[in-house]
Amino acid sequence: MQLQKTILSKPVPMIGVLGGTLLAIHYFLHLAYGVQTGKILWDDMGSPLGVIDGSLFTAAFATIDLTLIALAMAYYRQLNGLKFGVLFFGIVALLGAMTGFVAVTFWHMIPYVMPIACLTMFISAILLGIATLKARLLPTWVRFGLMAFGLFTAPLGFALPKVLSMLPTYATFEMHFLPSGLLWIAMGLAMALQRRKQLQAIKDYYAPAYQEPATRISQS
Repeated sequence: MQLQKTILSKPVPMIGVLGGTLLAIHYFLHLAYGVQTGKILWDDMGSPLGVIDGSLFTAAFATIDLTLIALAMAYYRQLNGLKFGVLFFGIVALLGAMTGFVAVTFWHMIPYVMPIACLTMFISAILLGIATLKARLLPTWVRFGLMAFGLFTAPLGFALPKVLSMLPTYATFEMHFLPSGLLWIAMGLAMALQRRKQLQAIKDYYAPAYQEPATRISQS
């Protein structure tokens, strides 16, 4: 029986779940504000709710970036040269998201910081998806999920308002982050389940070695 050489640390999947949850909350804050005012929350980012939303949004990016970096480091030895791209773009994205968080929370959003953080996060996710796909790491659909997150989140931002044009603008403005958030929640839970199965496999693998001496002692 061949055991998985690398087991993710317990916080890594949950950080991914947290990032996805924050993205989903970000959309629902926009939706709630739109239902009450008929406007887009981004047009009122100076309001208390706008500051809260900006902080949640940038924190969501930061936690997802941290997950990408943590995954690349956890599987560092098994991944090919793409891991350097994953780490480079992931770190750039994390620094951008952290800068955006501090700026929007205590001052105001700095132009171009979050678009750069967003773009580099997507590139890091795509590269990680490709790298883990070749190395057969993570559940199969999670590998494709990472690539889907990087490839389709931004296009959905352009497509959904047109496809769902019958809905109010505030309902579709940030809707593309909802499926991305739900995807990250699902991927985080899948990684946590995989980790549990791997730990159980290790326990089952070594259990006979510990049971045999105990059996001999009881027989004597």
